[in-house]
Amino acid sequence: MRVLVITNDFPPAPGGIQRYVGDLLRHAPWVVHVAAPFHSGASSDVRVSRYDRALTPTRRAATWIAGLAREHRCDVVLYAALPLALLGPGVAERTGVPYALFLHGAELTVPAAVPGVRRRYARALGGAAARFAVSRYTKRRAEERFDMPVCWVGAGVDIDVFSPGPVAHEGFVVGCVGRFVRRKGHADVLRAVSSLRAEGLPARSMMIGWGPSEQRLRRIARRCEVPTEFRVGISQTTLADAYHEMDVFAMPARSRWAGLEVEGLGLVYLEAAASGLPVIAGSSGGAPETVDDGRTGFVVANRPELVSALRALQTDPDLAAGMGSAGRARVVELFTWPAVAARIDAQLREAGDE
Repeated sequence: MRVLVITNDFPPAPGGIQRYVGDLLRHAPWVVHVAAPFHSGASSDVRVSRYDRALTPTRRAATWIAGLAREHRCDVVLYAALPLALLGPGVAERTGVPYALFLHGAELTVPAAVPGVRRRYARALGGAAARFAVSRYTKRRAEERFDMPVCWVGAGVDIDVFSPGPVAHEGFVVGCVGRFVRRKGHADVLRAVSSLRAEGLPARSMMIGWGPSEQRLRRIARRCEVPTEFRVGISQTTLADAYHEMDVFAMPARSRWAGLEVEGLGLVYLEAAASGLPVIAGSSGGAPETVDDGRTGFVVANRPELVSALRALQTDPDLAAGMGSAGRARVVELFTWPAVAARIDAQLREAGDE
């Protein structure tokens, strides 16, 4: 089956959706052609046509995509995210090629609440031969808002890249990986580690990511007197090694602005679990789906719960080790890219046959 993937979010650009798309396509059983914006120094394991600017739902972009679909005799066009899927109905009318789309979560908050945008989204979703949600939270929100079926496909981890390794550090290290924005909860981690240290527990933190809150987080770490290592913009291979320098992974993501900012899922939770770490997730959006609460880690709703979870893991190494092992087993069972690709493939083949 020949699949044309339309995306603005593709490696080497950083971000969760970018990694989702890139990792999925490396494991997909299709002949893949990707349409994405130009990126300096980009290389890929799949064939990519680069657009000269960011892709937007315009007539020019639709003409270009339709041409690619015809040129490569594609069976399905797959839009990696909204709002690019707004191009779907028009391209399908021009080419006769069915389309499918992904929903990640954020597009179901502010954009979908605007009446005009919501109508356009409804048309795009309604015309799709398949609609994929990366989390059960996203599936539920989409079905409630648009009253049409959505297929949960989940997210995956490369369990060969992210796997338990030798302990590469001393002491108790709390790690957090993610874009440096307020809703991810990095500041809560720093303050929670400060609370542990005030109790006489020798903890420190590691912050990995990038984003606008970096300097704010550095100030908080200094003010709270928490020994903290910041690593900005590291590669996936380096990230896999960094998990071996942690004792627990914590990203207490929270919803903000009355639920308008949420965590769609969070690949980093799954990567940490695959690396054999106990995981502490926030209660926002799809994040709790990555943890079997009380067995592979904890789901926390506030800072006192975060401090309590960290204290339990630091003072009970057997609990931490057991949760880490259970988390790895759960990822291997439920969250591998071949399993995700197989779920998507079944739906796309059905769409291509229609």
